[in-house]
Amino acid sequence: MQIERQWRLLKLIPNRVDRRSTEEIWNSLRQEMEFEDISKRTVERDLASLESFFPLRQSTEGRTNYWYWADGVSMWLPGLTDDEALAFHMVERNLRQLLPEGIIERLGSYFKVANAKLAEHAGNIRPQTQKFRLIASGVPRVARKIQNAKASGKVRNALLKDQQISITYWGKGPEGIIEKDDGTIDVVTLDAVINPLAIVQRDSELFLVFSKRGSHEPQFMALRDIESATPSLARFDGPENFDIDAYIKSGALHFERDLPIRIGDWIQLSASFTKEARDRLYNTPLVASEHISRDRDGRTRFLMPVRFTADLADWLLSLGPKVRVHQPAALRRWLATKLAEAADQYRGEDIAEEPQHTFRWYEKWDAVELKCEHCNWSGQADAKELEPHDSGDPTDCEFRCPQCNKLLMIVDYIATIDDLVKNWDIIDPGTRSAVLTTPERMDQFEQEKLKSPDQLPDLKNSVGFLTWNLVRHERGEISNVIRHGSHVIWVQPALWDGADEFVRVAAILAQRYAGRIRDIRISPEARAYLSPNKVTEHQKVEGARLQFRHTTQ
Repeated sequence: MQIERQWRLLKLIPNRVDRRSTEEIWNSLRQEMEFEDISKRTVERDLASLESFFPLRQSTEGRTNYWYWADGVSMWLPGLTDDEALAFHMVERNLRQLLPEGIIERLGSYFKVANAKLAEHAGNIRPQTQKFRLIASGVPRVARKIQNAKASGKVRNALLKDQQISITYWGKGPEGIIEKDDGTIDVVTLDAVINPLAIVQRDSELFLVFSKRGSHEPQFMALRDIESATPSLARFDGPENFDIDAYIKSGALHFERDLPIRIGDWIQLSASFTKEARDRLYNTPLVASEHISRDRDGRTRFLMPVRFTADLADWLLSLGPKVRVHQPAALRRWLATKLAEAADQYRGEDIAEEPQHTFRWYEKWDAVELKCEHCNWSGQADAKELEPHDSGDPTDCEFRCPQCNKLLMIVDYIATIDDLVKNWDIIDPGTRSAVLTTPERMDQFEQEKLKSPDQLPDLKNSVGFLTWNLVRHERGEISNVIRHGSHVIWVQPALWDGADEFVRVAAILAQRYAGRIRDIRISPEARAYLSPNKVTEHQKVEGARLQFRHTTQ
């Protein structure tokens, strides 16, 4: 009986965020029939006994004792299975942006235990975290940074509790844009009291669906546009029976307006696909059941009922000559018009003409002496004329002979990652930033960044310095390496313009080594990544370093 009671007590103890008092644990235990007569004193003795065997923590406020598990301890006993650990790893990796901060904090210990469980396998077994991936279809996109993480957290909490909230946000459309006399525009902030209805993730962007106070008309905005938020005491007065799935199907969250069919309508799609496109449909069909036949020209025809969306229209457009839509007729005519407009963008180009020279944009093409093999003209190209701009002219990056108009040179604005790494010193800062902030790399960064003082080794009682260096690896990987003397204490991917990340990591280092480290010395190359040409970012870095000097005085 005692073992059963104590086992039940262990299951009633939450994590640090949801700590429970002794009386709360006692009352929860008494709700079970076999323990309804248990005394509070017995529960107190059990908890004191369990504390000596398990990583339980206790905090006291006044005369009340609160209990919780130590950070990083699994809530399951005796432990997670491999499947459970993998499930939590995938949740952390793929849903962190969507989940409210409070839930992420509550799940933090699960994530830690799950990652530790997956790292247990040693020997020749490859890491479990390298065996599963979820990738989105379409062009990878980098999510824009949320303006105010605390404000978005308050909005999420209001959503969970069906509460109104007062927000200040960056306006869009006529009410939020002011056109000035010189032709430029200003985006202004607006105030509103809203009823949060749902949060929807589309690609890498989070959108808040809401209704304004006193209105049942749903609207939406990008969550990142919210600048501040204040919980309201007013009661929720939005649509109580709001159906988020119906709202999505209505097409309200799509920005496209030039479409031949209303978003959400069902259509009988009849289309013929080439072998390449057909194989893709076999692997990932649009619907569970379709009618398939063979056309005379060898293409495969599919007849299938599908719901019309902007993504479906974009997908059909992207296939180009690999698909021929037969029905609906409105969709067929729309695709034909769009593809004809696309062809007009390239009409008149002699695609068979080969240039005498092709250069990548980072090469010294503006200093090359050119000579026309046709008329013997010689000279250099005008660098300004070959720089890319927004005119839409396909000849922007071509240089032709001034005498005979033969194509002499093309500046190619394409590069592999190997090209960029080999020419890193001459690559402009904007390109460096883009290369270093790809979705895949930012995902890697989230996995490998320093998150807790517990991850750092002990430096015993020595007082000295840490160094913050930059190390370049093959295939373009660039890391920040933190050392104490010759000993490496942490390595993580380096961020371009990463002053905020330095401040965050410095705070964790100060928490771990308070009073034992005098400073973090930054190499010149690493500093260039932390605060490239920004005085305010430089000040952030220096401010973070000061905390070490103050704690060792």
